[in-house]
Amino acid sequence: MMVCGVLTLILSWASLGADLATAVGTSDFCVAPDRYLMSQTKGIISADILHYYVYCNQTLSNPFQKSLTVFQRSLTTMQIQIQGLLQFAVPLLMNQAALFGGNPRYENVPLIGRGSPPPSVRWVPEAKSFL
Repeated sequence: MMVCGVLTLILSWASLGADLATAVGTSDFCVAPDRYLMSQTKGIISADILHYYVYCNQTLSNPFQKSLTVFQRSLTTMQIQIQGLLQFAVPLLMNQAALFGGNPRYENVPLIGRGSPPPSVRWVPEAKSFL
């Protein structure tokens, strides 16, 4: 019985110590979260990004806006170029039977000007298969 009482006392002291450590550790965050976050993220995140997300102020400009605008413009340019390629390539590829002498399935068309597999394919005689 005495052992259970001592064990309970030790566990309650350990719990109190853990609660105290948690309270002290989070007090800096509760009193001044901006200074606490600035000290914890120094050298990892730039100050303007941290200010934008900590203060949620609409007058501050988004630090990623310039990069996002450049990326969106690049995507638009790529989309226009792909549309141009499709306008050129689709009619050309739709007429593929004329390109290969009337054979639309290409079964009799030699690869790279000869009747052998492409150079990236290696024949293993023992296995009698392509790798």
